[in-house]
Amino acid sequence: MQQQEIFAAADRLAAAGAKPTLKALRQELGGGSYRDLCPALRAWRETHQNSAASVPQAVARRAREFGAQVWMLAAGLAEERLKADRSAMLREKAAGEREHGEAAELADRLTAELQQARADLKRLKDRASAAEQSAAKHQGQLEQLRRQADLDARALREARAEAGAARERAAQLQGQLNALRGQG
Repeated sequence: MQQQEIFAAADRLAAAGAKPTLKALRQELGGGSYRDLCPALRAWRETHQNSAASVPQAVARRAREFGAQVWMLAAGLAEERLKADRSAMLREKAAGEREHGEAAELADRLTAELQQARADLKRLKDRASAAEQSAAKHQGQLEQLRRQADLDARALREARAEAGAARERAAQLQGQLNALRGQG
């Protein structure tokens, strides 16, 4: 087997993305002796390593340049995003501080209203207590007046009864007087 045939088979395997090995070369070539394939494969690898070594330096340089450009672009985009996020965060912080201030102001106002309501409630309770005491006092006076009115009503009934009895007696006496005048 010729070295050119082995190199061509190794090139086909590498182009297909497979690693050129002794086993893969034997399959590609349909056979072959390891004694013939091993030195040829070693020579093929040396040739390709030398040519691959010069290509990666150029590729590496271009890759570094490209990487630097990508890094600068990514860093610029990240900086813009960071600025936008920082600005949004500052706006949210300011809004939060405003809301906190408004909430604190509302809490202070509600606290003052609650204190006023408690003072008003105490004042109303005091007035209600005084009104209850006054009502109890007046209730006692009312009871006394009712008792007095009952006594007065009884006395009035008795006085009317006595007046009625006195009228009857006066009428009797008038009748007797008239009778005595008529006799005389």
